[in-house]
Parts: sequence; structure tokens; C-alpha cells
Amino acid sequence: MSGFRNKVEGKFADLANWSYRHKYIAIAIPLVITAFMLLQFKNLRLESSLESFFHDDDPAKIAYDEFQDVFGKDDFFIIALQPQNVFDRDFLKDLKKIHRSLAKEVPYLDDVTSLVNVRETIGEEDRLIVEDLMKRVPKNGAPMAAFKKKVLSNRLYVNSLISADGKLTAIAVRPDTYRPGRKEPLATAEYTEMYVKIKEIVEPYRAKGIEIHYAGNPVFSSVIESSMIEDVGRMTSLSLALIALILTIMFRKFSGTIYPFCIVVVSVVATLGTMALLDLPISMVTLIVPAFLVVVGVADSVHILAIF
Repeated sequence: MSGFRNKVEGKFADLANWSYRHKYIAIAIPLVITAFMLLQFKNLRLESSLESFFHDDDPAKIAYDEFQDVFGKDDFFIIALQPQNVFDRDFLKDLKKIHRSLAKEVPYLDDVTSLVNVRETIGEEDRLIVEDLMKRVPKNGAPMAAFKKKVLSNRLYVNSLISADGKLTAIAVRPDTYRPGRKEPLATAEYTEMYVKIKEIVEPYRAKGIEIHYAGNPVFSSVIESSMIEDVGRMTSLSLALIALILTIMFRKFSGTIYPFCIVVVSVVATLGTMALLDLPISMVTLIVPAFLVVVGVADSVHILAIF
């Protein structure tokens, strides 16, 4: 064991001597590699879905993927709208505009369901009649009162598309199961793209006094992804600032602060660049990696500075 250790230490010594004799090459090589890895950042993916906690060969994930093959996605964007009065002709016209815009403009869309297009099933003697609930927007007054009574008396709509008190209505936006042209499930990136477009369509209606709320697993994934980006930047920045302060107090010279920082930056860039090259996403599990590299990289650098 000691012989192997001596050989390894000898190789490191040879590398150190070579780097000292060819200092410009020794500096240029890491810089070129770092620049190359930095260029890969455009391919770096974030993944905040619950599926990212499982390996692709996990039996539970395989079973879930098979379920989606048969029945489609079980994730929905839920848009809850709370106007002054749901059963008002002007609001129902706005609801119809929102519905049509969502169906036309939102990418990766499978279906949109709301009071605008939900089906009504009626049994008459030996016949079963299926038709649109709202063939046209009813006028205020008696027609609207009849429409309200029809909606609130149907258990399929109450607490699904309309609240029990009739003060809030919902739009359910169902994403596709797979990415276009590929049998790959939609990921957080596509959910975020959908969420941005949904908000772009719906948010202007706040000016009309409509309260708007968003829910659903895709919304959760999109918000978590945004938080992850903020957290990575915040944690890494705070770690670097705190470490810079401590190193300045310890060494009281420029080299004692800048050398460890160079090691840390190269390590973080190389690691994230490698993840991008291998198409490994940053997930809620690997979110800690940049801050962890900062701590480990600085610790090793301090040991070397203390010795030499």
C-alpha cells in the first residue's frame, strides 16, 4: 500500500515540477477547459419535478410511465377566476375569450376544460342526450338565472369547475404527455413555457377586477424551478462573500483570497459544464452541489496555502 502511495505522490510531484517549468501552458490549459465548459451552460437543464427523485430504471417510475402511456398526463394547470359575479354576461364573455386564447396559443396543450366547453348529459325517457352546457352566452336576467341553477345543481360541475357558493370558477389546462415528435415526457422546462404563456393570456384580466389564482403540479414545478435558480445564485454568492471575508482576515493579502477563488470558480464551472455535456439536470437533490464545491475547494486551497 505504501509503495502505491509513494508512486501516486511521485506522479503529483512530477506534475507540480512540470507545471512550474511550463507555467504558461499550465495556466492556459485550465483556462481553455474552463472556457469550453462555460460554453456548455446554455445546455444546462433544471428539473424540479417529483419524477427527478427517481432513477429511470426505478420500478415505481417505470409503472408510472406505463400508466401515462395508456391514460395520459394526470397533471393539470388550474386557473381559478373570482370576478364580482360569475353569472354575469360580461364575465362569461371574458371567460370564453380566455378559453379560446388558451386553446389556441398555449404550447404542449392537450385540452382546456371550463364552463365554456364542458358537456351536459341529459336523460330523456329512453334517450341519452349529450350537448354543450353553454351553447351561447346567456343574457342577464331570467336566462342567466336558469343557467346558474343548471350549473349549481349538477354535482359534476360543483367543486370542479364552479365553487359550491358560485363565486369562483376554474379552467383546467391539461398538458400533452410527451414532447412533440419524441416519446419523452414533458419536463419542467415545458411546464414553465406553458405557465408563462398562460399568465401572459390571463393576467390582463386582473384590470377588470377579476381575482386570479393558479394551482396544480405543473405550476408547483415551475415555481420551484424559479426558486431553485434564485437559491443557487443566493447560496453561492453568500458562500463566496463569507469565505472572502474569512480568507482576508486569515491571510491579510491578495493571494490568500484570490487563489482559492480561482480554484472554486474553475471547479464549479467544470462540474456544471460536465453535467450539461452529460445531459444531467440540476434537480432538488443536486442543487447543493455548487455551494458544496465552494466549501470543499476553499478548504483544500487553504491547506496548500498554509503549507507553502
